[in-house]
Amino acid sequence: MEHLRPTNLPSGIRLIEVVGRGGSAVVWRARDRRSGRDVAVKVIGLPPDGPPRERTRDRFERELRALARLRHDHVLAVSAAGTDRDCCWVLTPLADDSLAGRTDRAPITDPAELCELALAVGSALDAAHRLDVVHGDVTPANVLFYDGRPVLADFGIAVLDAGAGTGPGWPATPGWAAPERLDGAEPTVASDVYGWAATVWSAATARRPPVARPPDPTVLPRGLDAVVADACEPDPAQRVGLADALRRLDAERRRRDRYIPGP
Repeated sequence: MEHLRPTNLPSGIRLIEVVGRGGSAVVWRARDRRSGRDVAVKVIGLPPDGPPRERTRDRFERELRALARLRHDHVLAVSAAGTDRDCCWVLTPLADDSLAGRTDRAPITDPAELCELALAVGSALDAAHRLDVVHGDVTPANVLFYDGRPVLADFGIAVLDAGAGTGPGWPATPGWAAPERLDGAEPTVASDVYGWAATVWSAATARRPPVARPPDPTVLPRGLDAVVADACEPDPAQRVGLADALRRLDAERRRRDRYIPGP
């Protein structure tokens, strides 16, 4: 997929090497010659000519317009974006690592660190939902680390990366996908909540969640276990709302700060 090289990148951006691949996308490391810093360019291939191609372009542009309203410390900022003849592209800062890469090496076992991670990613997702922006594929691969802080990336674009954007049945990542998504339902706020909780579970266990059934919450620290269990409720109508889940997590964090002495 190295052929996915947009021709209309901003002046001064030079592609260097491919550092990641997705369903129909590549991520390039590029150099911004104006700042002297490396950046990331995610390039999503467009379907062949016809209605699917136009729908994908339209959805890409719609997602970016919505994302342009979202400013949050834990959302990976989009510096520029555009469409070319055969692809769409997004320019962002180059992340240091991903949660997927980190947990490939070791789980996050410290309850306080887990709680902070869950609150950071959850607050980013909640801010997006308040602007009617749905992520669509919350997984450890889409939680990146930039300047030492976790940031949520690929709002809406993750679905395009899977080669979708044409209606119901959009792909989702098994394990982190809510059961209704695997049945062909479109992404919703409730399915994002499931993906968020399953991602927290993976961070704590360094394991992939089971497909189409909730992960075992009993392996998690006290306080996180109940929140993840309620957020991974199979019935989306019974799933806890994100704002409520974050309130409960914040209370658990304050409880731990109060009663567990620091090192």
